[in-house]
Amino acid sequence: MGINTKNIYNQNKKEGKDLLVKDQIENVFKTHPAYGHRRLALELKMNKKKIRRIMKKYHLKPPRLWYQKKYLTKPNFKYQNEFNNLIKEIKFPKENEIWASDLTYIKFKDMFIYLSAVCDISNNEVVSCNLGNRHDSVLVLKTIKEAIKKYNQLPKYFHFDRGTENLNENCINFFKDNNIQGSCLDKV
Repeated sequence: MGINTKNIYNQNKKEGKDLLVKDQIENVFKTHPAYGHRRLALELKMNKKKIRRIMKKYHLKPPRLWYQKKYLTKPNFKYQNEFNNLIKEIKFPKENEIWASDLTYIKFKDMFIYLSAVCDISNNEVVSCNLGNRHDSVLVLKTIKEAIKKYNQLPKYFHFDRGTENLNENCINFFKDNNIQGSCLDKV
């Protein structure tokens, strides 16, 4: 038949050893979830090339990578119940009466870029937008201030979700100082 008997009767010994190392790697991930192949090699006292080969073979990645950390603003929980949905009763808003903001992320070259946008509810026009490296209130405030500077006008209502970047003390104080009524999505 043309089949070598060595391949039939002798099992690959490397596969069994690789499975043992795979189990050791998974055990180290339980205590050190951010270790890469270099630190794993030091921890297990093995060659880093072997560790990298086994991680690639079994598609192992650290459960928590240090470079994928998302930067979030810490919310102040005293503001969680302060805001209601003030705009749900307004049927036909005037231009620049209600602005709304949202923040989203864009994954680009294995990192996150955050996009903050402010829209006018009456005509769905994007009033201002900004890109940033962090998901925080600084980016939101920068976008709001640019919108105000662009239109030389403050909105009566500013609508936002209950995200940490909006319910931050910096944003709340900015709204209060400029007599802007904050409107928040109802709790789900």
